[in-house]
Amino acid sequence: MSAFPHCVFCAPEVLTTRMMSTPHFLVIADHAPLVPGHTLIIPQQHYPCYGAVPGDLDEELVAIRDLITGFLTRNYPAVTWFEHGVFHQTVYHAHLHAMPLGAIHPSVTRDAALGGVPIANRADLRAWYAEHGHYTYLEEPDGAAAIFPASETTYRAMLVALHQRHTIAIPRVGAADRLRLGAPHVRTLLETWQASGLPADWRT
Repeated sequence: MSAFPHCVFCAPEVLTTRMMSTPHFLVIADHAPLVPGHTLIIPQQHYPCYGAVPGDLDEELVAIRDLITGFLTRNYPAVTWFEHGVFHQTVYHAHLHAMPLGAIHPSVTRDAALGGVPIANRADLRAWYAEHGHYTYLEEPDGAAAIFPASETTYRAMLVALHQRHTIAIPRVGAADRLRLGAPHVRTLLETWQASGLPADWRT
């Protein structure tokens, strides 16, 4: 990984919940999961967000996402993908959240009142970032995806709708409690991954 001062994702020696590495990405269990099965995909090169990750990595990223989606849906509820495209990030290094939240109904990404901009692929994400800058990305289990502009009002409305419409409850606790309460879920995720026979090092 490239060394950016104070970037925890650029320090692989501290990433103790690693599940898999590929030539350009790492997959880790989130150390303070919002829900059981919460997983992150992180580019090994330092990028501010996935809108800045170059298109020549798309094929590898899609293959990893497909692998993680298959693994999680065999062991957890349906997966929602989420990214803070710099906006509201806590670690300023691109990281894509896979969260088994179950079904979302009614759809958040298709709800025009929430201000999301539907996108079809990663090229759309890069184009948005190049033109508009920061964003929040949400992709529902059926693949419907949208970018939400970097507005506090839009962000809060989207989060409220997401909390109200997905199946799996997210405990409303602080970061320290999430770390403590999530530790058994992290262990279970890592044990389930190891038992699955999926590789720790993978070449797409």
